[in-house]
Amino acid sequence: MDVIARFKTDDSSPALEIIDHVYGVVDSGQIWPQLTAQLLDLLETLDAASPIDDHSLVALLEPHLLRALRLQQNQFAQNGLIELQESLLDKHHLAIAVCDEAGKVHWANRGMQECLANLPGQTLRAMVAARTVRPMAQRVQMPEGEFTLLALNIPSLGPGRVVLLASTTYAVRLDPVALKSLFQLTDAEIRVAQGLVEGHAPEGIAEQGGTSVHTVRTQLKQLLGKLGANRQSEAVARLVTSPAGLAMQDAVDAPPTPPLLLRMGNRDLAFADYGPRSGRPVIFLHCWGGSRLHVPADVQPLYSHGLRVVVPERPGLGYSSMTAEDSLDVCAADVERLADHLGFTSFDVIGHTMGSIVACAVARRMPQRVRSITLVSPLSPLRGLSDLHGMLPVAKLLAGISLRLPAAAPALLKLLIGRVRREPAVYFENILPHLPPADAAVMSQPRVRARYLTAVAESIAHGDDGVLKDLRLQTCRWEHLLPVPGTLPVVLWHGEQDRHVPILHSERLLALLPQATLHRVADAGHYLLYHSWDRILAHLAAAR
Repeated sequence: MDVIARFKTDDSSPALEIIDHVYGVVDSGQIWPQLTAQLLDLLETLDAASPIDDHSLVALLEPHLLRALRLQQNQFAQNGLIELQESLLDKHHLAIAVCDEAGKVHWANRGMQECLANLPGQTLRAMVAARTVRPMAQRVQMPEGEFTLLALNIPSLGPGRVVLLASTTYAVRLDPVALKSLFQLTDAEIRVAQGLVEGHAPEGIAEQGGTSVHTVRTQLKQLLGKLGANRQSEAVARLVTSPAGLAMQDAVDAPPTPPLLLRMGNRDLAFADYGPRSGRPVIFLHCWGGSRLHVPADVQPLYSHGLRVVVPERPGLGYSSMTAEDSLDVCAADVERLADHLGFTSFDVIGHTMGSIVACAVARRMPQRVRSITLVSPLSPLRGLSDLHGMLPVAKLLAGISLRLPAAAPALLKLLIGRVRREPAVYFENILPHLPPADAAVMSQPRVRARYLTAVAESIAHGDDGVLKDLRLQTCRWEHLLPVPGTLPVVLWHGEQDRHVPILHSERLLALLPQATLHRVADAGHYLLYHSWDRILAHLAAAR
């Protein structure tokens, strides 16, 4: 029990510092490096300790991890509500701001930011100071026209807070998608509605649309009926105060390509299908915590090499239903069902990092149908913390916790995933300094970066349990699934500068699979898939 004795909760103990940092990550992702380093030190201390030490430390740490997780979830929910309120106000056609009695602006929506950019500071301060006598309006001339600014006291915001409101000449842009959903308007009626809120009479709307006044009047009559309005002014009020008046569509990124779904009993298997339908079938098994989008977006190499690449999402990830069982057999059975559904009598398999383990399980389940295995940045079977040597700290920590303190893994992982879900771009900011030049160059490309972040978001869109299941499968004992030497071609691709999964894992697999071929990519790291995609596919296509 010497290890536990070092972590008793006295004022100077390492445990108190670790627990303090556990709660610290709730407020700031900047605490993660310190917490990661401390937990890694703890794991290394435990590596030779007895199992009772593991249980004692779990009992010490787990309640704090769970409490921190609840705090983080509550904080994110509250922040999400605030951001929703601000985003709605940002789209509002009325310019709004909050300032203090000195005229310092603390928050302003987009419309007010544009207004204030044309208002001298001394004028704003004079307006705020004069409001105690009477609300003071100030007219400001802008290139787009004149607007009127008003300063008001709002007691509910607390002492010293002043609200600025402005009526502008900016036209309200109605959201056509919302108009169709809310009022079942046709495209022609939407054009009339937009013309009305811009202040045009039927004659002006007809001139803009290149149609007759009679047609516009007919459309206007239909519009009034659908809005439940008797007059044009009433229709305009109904339109600009409806959700369609907020025009939120321009704030929403284009959604990713929806998955294809294979119904299997009471659950769904989601997948994506890339390349020519007549191409040579390839099943791509994505990385840890991945999704159907974790393949390079450039599909041209698939057509160049005549390959059809299908990417299933593992249980609990993306749109694939969760399963009660943590089993590589379930993952392999899902691939078999998908291959049957698509009519693949034989196919090649590509496994990327964690997907390399599933690739071996698939080949073991269907030895007569799998033609070859290509493993990109693969993991070898993990036996202990020594197998994690050379990994980046967070990757090493998650695998190490799963190996040594599995009971503490769920809360710790959910804390991390919560931060990634909330601030996905921070992930890239943290890893880019650790990437070799070739990886950094490709992952800094806006299209590649956006695709990767979308893929991460899709993987955890419906919860974190699939990522946790993947972590358990990644650290389970799976040596028995390795292909029998000489039974089928195995090709390994690995970047020599990989710090997520160091190349020693491919070297270990090569020793276990003497029939395999290892392609070392000298200038690449973990993201060689994204800059060597064409090369990997060309090699696969040539091996017929």
